[in-house]
Amino acid sequence: MIGERYVDALGTPREVPESTREQFAAILAASAPPEAPIPAAIVVPGDHEPGIVVTLPAASWNERARWIVTTEFGDALRGERELRDAPVVESFEHGGTTYDRRRLTLAPLPEGYHRLSVDFGSFGRALEKSLTFVSQASQDDAGFQALKLRKRIEPVRGTRHVQKQHMIHNSARPQIEVDPETYAVRADGQLLVCEPAVTLPMTQRYFLF
Repeated sequence: MIGERYVDALGTPREVPESTREQFAAILAASAPPEAPIPAAIVVPGDHEPGIVVTLPAASWNERARWIVTTEFGDALRGERELRDAPVVESFEHGGTTYDRRRLTLAPLPEGYHRLSVDFGSFGRALEKSLTFVSQASQDDAGFQALKLRKRIEPVRGTRHVQKQHMIHNSARPQIEVDPETYAVRADGQLLVCEPAVTLPMTQRYFLF
């Protein structure tokens, strides 16, 4: 937010001319590429309603937007809004997909430098391609059902009966023998040998300190 007034180092109240605020906003404002959901930086004059222009596929506008603004004082402001209620700024085609840019207004903010995060994780077809495992007791709980989650939920079953032989790629159960004198390790009678590594990843050569 760009304030209309401030107090200088000597404690004298000062007014910021509108022309100065407009020039400052023009210098700091950053435009987003078509594939970016929101701009990297947003500059809002103090006398304007705070908001962001969100770019998403046209099919995603039936979702709800959840946003969090963390102020420079550490306070967190949260809110939600139906995206379909946001006015359309423009529409365009990119990579065979139709995109809409809509203006999403936020709650009034105090003047200062704040950090904004918007939850886009549930947009589009993400809910169709993933699932979450919970306990059967959780799934049956009325409080859990009241959440009305749209993501696919599956209860965990039979975990107490899963054994080593049920592992698809790691079902081997060799007889392990360790020589207490030489520390040689054998699996089913075969000596296990690991040659020393010539180079190691992410060692001191890759760090400045």
